[in-house]
Amino acid sequence: MIRHLLAFSCVSAMATGAVRAADHSHWGRDIENRNTASLGVIGGLVESIDGSVQETTRRFYEVTGQPQKQAYAEDYSLEELGFDESYPTFGLAFEKMWKYVTLQLNASYMNPTADAAAERDYYIGVEEVSFGGETYEYLVIPKGREYTADIQAGLIGARGLVTPFTLEPPAVAAELTPWIYLGLASFIGYYDIDAGPASGVVEYEFPPRPYVVGGTGKGLTGLAVPELGFGGEVRLWQASRRGRDVALLLQGYYSLFQFEGSTDDLGASSRNEKLIDLDYENFEIRLVLEVPMSANVDFFAGVAYQQITADAMVESKAQSIEEIIAKREKFDKDIQFDMTTLTARAGFRF
Repeated sequence: MIRHLLAFSCVSAMATGAVRAADHSHWGRDIENRNTASLGVIGGLVESIDGSVQETTRRFYEVTGQPQKQAYAEDYSLEELGFDESYPTFGLAFEKMWKYVTLQLNASYMNPTADAAAERDYYIGVEEVSFGGETYEYLVIPKGREYTADIQAGLIGARGLVTPFTLEPPAVAAELTPWIYLGLASFIGYYDIDAGPASGVVEYEFPPRPYVVGGTGKGLTGLAVPELGFGGEVRLWQASRRGRDVALLLQGYYSLFQFEGSTDDLGASSRNEKLIDLDYENFEIRLVLEVPMSANVDFFAGVAYQQITADAMVESKAQSIEEIIAKREKFDKDIQFDMTTLTARAGFRF
């Protein structure tokens, strides 16, 4: 709700400014006598990372006349698994401005970890876990067993902003540049779950699947999400003694993506191709101070708040009874994810 109100306020402010400052507007972004490229470092905290996977129904049970076995459905959350703290994050940011287009590239790294004891038996699908010289795809952490989990995660974002015009209110040292943009948000993570020495293999589910008791499960996971967004920048400045501008920038971004299709279309890691119904939102606001250092170099520093949310329904793609029985797909799932970051950034514009 807050994100939508802020986005609405931003659009309202732009519309009001366009009416009041129509005589002081010009096409594109004002880049005259300005340094147009920047490179900076990002550091801060992933203040919260919440996610859950809730199993819903399994078609295999429906078509084989075993609806009572839907009670096998389980649900997990990152908080339950021990990911309930803040985690540091750091990365790099690059930007190049032209009159009508701006390119932004961001890459950041985080390393969420958990050290906990299983509150119940955790039956988990992994890319690989070994026991007795063989490799399996399922791991069970028995109730009470202590374990550690480590995720090496990278977030890579690319945005192409279109800046059609700039508004300059009369008698005010300020300008407003709205934008719309297309982007791509990518996530890739390597996970390692250490539940102590592997002590055997048990069968679980129906039909039975082999689960290694304990052991170390590991693997890669990833996702790439296109973005369609809008926002803008308010620039306030005051001339310095050297004739250059010390500027304060307020920037806002709001993007969303709604998708109905296949996990393969999104590059999502999945053992079998699934149908997915995804709602994704990304809201970010930045406050940045730019200080001229020479004719060709400016220093900038600022802070940013970002919130990413995603809700997805993941279902088996198998439709015919024969295919459903042959693939023996696991449960359909309802997946929710929410991540909030607070970061600082600093660098140089040249």
